[in-house]
Amino acid sequence: MLLFIFLTGSLVALPCFGQQVYITVQPGNCVNCTSKLYELHRLKNLNKINIVIQGRFQESKKDIEELYEFNSIKKFNIIYSDSLFETISKAQFFPELVAFNGAGSEIYRSVLTKINLKKIEQLFSNDAAEAPEANSPICMEGVNMEAGASFNTSADLAIFQDVFNRFSFVSQKNPEIHSVKIQKDEYEKLYRFFYQTDFERKYPGVEIILEKFKSFKPQATNLFQYNGQLYSLIQLRDWEKTSATDTTIYIKTIVGEWDKTNSRIKKMYNLSPELNRIVQVGLHDIYVMNGKLGCKFADRVTDQFSFALVHLDDKTEQLVLDEKIPIALPSEYRVKNINPYMTWNIRARAGLIAFDYSNHIFALPENKNIPIPFPELNMKSFEDRIITDVQRLGKDFAVLHMDAKKENFITVFNEEGLIKHIALSETKGNFDCRFSGKNQVVFIDHKGDGCVHFIDWKY
Repeated sequence: MLLFIFLTGSLVALPCFGQQVYITVQPGNCVNCTSKLYELHRLKNLNKINIVIQGRFQESKKDIEELYEFNSIKKFNIIYSDSLFETISKAQFFPELVAFNGAGSEIYRSVLTKINLKKIEQLFSNDAAEAPEANSPICMEGVNMEAGASFNTSADLAIFQDVFNRFSFVSQKNPEIHSVKIQKDEYEKLYRFFYQTDFERKYPGVEIILEKFKSFKPQATNLFQYNGQLYSLIQLRDWEKTSATDTTIYIKTIVGEWDKTNSRIKKMYNLSPELNRIVQVGLHDIYVMNGKLGCKFADRVTDQFSFALVHLDDKTEQLVLDEKIPIALPSEYRVKNINPYMTWNIRARAGLIAFDYSNHIFALPENKNIPIPFPELNMKSFEDRIITDVQRLGKDFAVLHMDAKKENFITVFNEEGLIKHIALSETKGNFDCRFSGKNQVVFIDHKGDGCVHFIDWKY
């Protein structure tokens, strides 16, 4: 794993994660500092001490070991590196201790002989809780990860959708791969439910459409887990005669509940009449929002982005409108002239909503926008930072975001401001990185093993 630190505009990769201590040592300048090294060794909260020595001394490491006996202490990790030494060291003639937090920010610096041991012990009192911990990956055998259309998480599931509209999902509790896809023998059942009493009149037209346009088959979209059950939006094609010679084809949506045991649809929900009246061409996405459901759609009148809270009514078999949420496009989108195709992209979870390129989140329970105290790292333009997920942590909030160099970070904050930046450097280059639960991140390593990785983190 790598931790990236940012000092005076330079980027240096350090072979660790979480808060770390680095001590710069040159042979001959640490004659009187060994006692401090062993005092540091006795600190219970300090799990590793990185000793940084200039690379030109690597050929003399046997002599250095004989002089200092670093290898006799398991906490000491010896690093020979000119670039790291030069980046960290400011006191040229004295050994120096520098501590960094998990985001790579310097939190303490002192000449080694003058260190404040109580201060260091205090800084590292929560280090074990902060450091992200990687769990065993789950490799999706039989699933074409390279041909992926999307990746997401819902509750404890990591969900992957391939270009053939097949959803595959796993969890740490149940690493067995399950897949769902609408089968051809389910088409009639879906349309019979959708059309209700109008089925006999409309379905023959659907059969003609499906025969002529093969890509118009019913498709599952937006798989999600809610109250322990598995659901998805289902996209259907509807039609209306607009003249003697013209027929207009529409996109409509229903909600399907899946049977996990046989990967078949066992229950369906139509959009309620009230919801249908405000939706233009079907729902785009459904999100689980603190025990409720939220949906994104184009308003039938304004053709603008809209968001509403909804619920599944088992008695009427409908997705029912509860409340339309007034969420406007962020003002910074207009100022920065964001691509119109990007304005519909949002992240929503646990009662929080964020546009991909926004500088704030909207918290539903609080009914307010809350600024995100982003680190200004690797940013050349507004679109160089993208929000990939949001999460609520009690009274605090967490935003998962990627910067211009495709490095992932977690920014933890509350209404008063910043709490912590955490670098997720082992996920570098992977856009498919999401929260799963309150203190876990899931990502697919496309460039490496192609497996699903789970990382536990705390702050």
